[in-house]
Amino acid sequence: MKNKKTKLYSVGLLTAIFAAASFSGPSFQREDLTKKIDLSANQKTILENAMSKAAQSRTSADVLREKIFDNLNLKTDTPETKTPEPKPAPAPKPAPEPKPEPEEKPKPSTPTQPEVPSSGLSAEGIVYWTNYYRKQNGKSELKRNAKLDKAAQARVKDMFDRQYFSHTTPSGETFSAAIRAAGYSYYGVGENIAYGSYKDDKTLVTAWYNSDGHRHNMLNSKYTEMGAAAGYGMFKGKNRWVAVELFGQPK
Repeated sequence: MKNKKTKLYSVGLLTAIFAAASFSGPSFQREDLTKKIDLSANQKTILENAMSKAAQSRTSADVLREKIFDNLNLKTDTPETKTPEPKPAPAPKPAPEPKPEPEEKPKPSTPTQPEVPSSGLSAEGIVYWTNYYRKQNGKSELKRNAKLDKAAQARVKDMFDRQYFSHTTPSGETFSAAIRAAGYSYYGVGENIAYGSYKDDKTLVTAWYNSDGHRHNMLNSKYTEMGAAAGYGMFKGKNRWVAVELFGQPK
């Protein structure tokens, strides 16, 4: 009977030990349990040892749990709050490349033409004032002839091109060669030429009229037709007028 009681007590003691091991904590004192259970001195010693080991086991378990939590980077007191990672700022848009300005193509150089004075010389004016002086001297008017005009234009151009001023070309041809080249048939021909700065046709023809040789051509009664031409350009290093009037006695 004593053995059975002792075994039952041992079971009760074991149950008490497990209870103490399960519910012991910082505020739980070992004396609280021993006071509530009627134990012998030997049993109390056994219970206290068991409770001490249980407390040590709990302490070891707590330390192990804290180490596990630390290794897992967890916190037991407050819930983990994740700090939102800052979003990367949007990459700036590349600045548009400046469009190259179109290159200006050089304009083809054109030979500069001399500015012709508004008041100057003309074939019509030369014919008009020549006939004016003929009438003043009782002479018949000269008829204008297209072939003589053409020959006069050729003479003006040739003097500008070869930069000479003469009734004879640098190659030795006389003005009559230009008349023949224009297709004009004649019994007699004459020529007046001039170069310089002239205000107008009247000034030019008056200058011829005041010269004996030129006036003789203008008033010659055998001439019945005439042609004229005038041009403005670079002549002997300066911008000048060159004028020609031709007289003819056609066949």
